[in-house]
Amino acid sequence: NGKDQSCNIDYTRLNSNEADSFQEIKSEADNELLFSYTVKWMTSDVRWASRWDVYLKMSDVNIHWFSIINSLVVVFFLTGIITMIIIRTLRRDIARYNNMEESAEEALEETGWKLVHGDVFRPPRYPRLFAALIGSGIQILGMALVTI
Repeated sequence: NGKDQSCNIDYTRLNSNEADSFQEIKSEADNELLFSYTVKWMTSDVRWASRWDVYLKMSDVNIHWFSIINSLVVVFFLTGIITMIIIRTLRRDIARYNNMEESAEEALEETGWKLVHGDVFRPPRYPRLFAALIGSGIQILGMALVTI
């Protein structure tokens, strides 16, 4: 009928006729705790399609600029630290590569990031399984981002 029924729950104490009476648990053997409540269903004039509007309505439209700026500063700070680490590593590797005066055998031995050049064009062992897993992972990641 387009109307929602709301639920009013009345939580009561065990012996509600006394002012401040709670159930006392005397020993470990007596571990049963009694709890009761009553539910009263009432019809509401709120339509089913708009039942969440109360929770989703933004009454306070102030933008929290401090929080946004704080997040951006943290992101830039961490990006700067990672960039410094990568630049330092690359400078050290390039300097070692330029100053090689050892024998030809040691010059052919590559270390660090230069080992990646052989892995770039090598096909994976099971290409169809790899493509399916990557495709599913990207789809799940995309849907998680859209949902969040």
